[in-house]
Amino acid sequence: MRAVFLSYRRDDTQTVTGFIYQHLTALNGFGPDGVFMDIDDIPPGIDFRDVIDESVGQCRFFLAVIGPRWVNARLQHPGDFVRLEIEAALKRGIPVVPLLVDGAVMPKPEELPESLRPLVYMNATSVRPGRQFATDIAQLVKGLHKAEEWTDRGRRSSAQAKSRAGEHRPPEQLARPPERPASIPPHRGIGVILMGVFGAVLIIPGILAVIMGYQNLSRGRCDNHPLTKRLSILGVVVAIAGPFIFWPLWILQNQKHF
Repeated sequence: MRAVFLSYRRDDTQTVTGFIYQHLTALNGFGPDGVFMDIDDIPPGIDFRDVIDESVGQCRFFLAVIGPRWVNARLQHPGDFVRLEIEAALKRGIPVVPLLVDGAVMPKPEELPESLRPLVYMNATSVRPGRQFATDIAQLVKGLHKAEEWTDRGRRSSAQAKSRAGEHRPPEQLARPPERPASIPPHRGIGVILMGVFGAVLIIPGILAVIMGYQNLSRGRCDNHPLTKRLSILGVVVAIAGPFIFWPLWILQNQKHF
């Protein structure tokens, strides 16, 4: 990540911006790779707004070099490069430092489009020509280094606070593993099988007894066939013993422990 993004108008402050760039990239500044000055390598067919936004997002500080002709009709156009650069910095929350050169003053809010009016309230720095130029740039570099250290401390403090907050969260706020679907206990499966087997053994003979008895009555006879007697007796047994057999099985099916 670069330290500084230099924004300027070529027909307004190109020369003085070049001197500012040289001082900022000096050994006591941010180095040759620490300052971004021009966007000249936008490939054909690429949206220049995306390139500007990405380039601005790679810098920690944004310097808006403002000269006497910085405010003009182009600033009111949404596609103005200078306007897009400042809008990208404001949107990302990057500190914007207005640099007033060649006797320029801060523009008035009514002279700026709505999206740039927060710039009026940013603390500006004047860069004077002549002997004061080097002194003003040195003060600017010193101030940016202090702001950089302050920003880093703020980020570390914020990260540590979030980490501590995560460590002391109540147990109910901690992430819980997803609950696994409850499986059917083995004893319930055994209960279902036993109920089915005993039901088949006890109920089917009773049904057969009823059918055979109905057939005999429909034919006008009531013989004493041994099978009929046995099935009839079994039907009575089922009626009497059925509740005593199915009741334990029902308890087995619904209890929580085998």
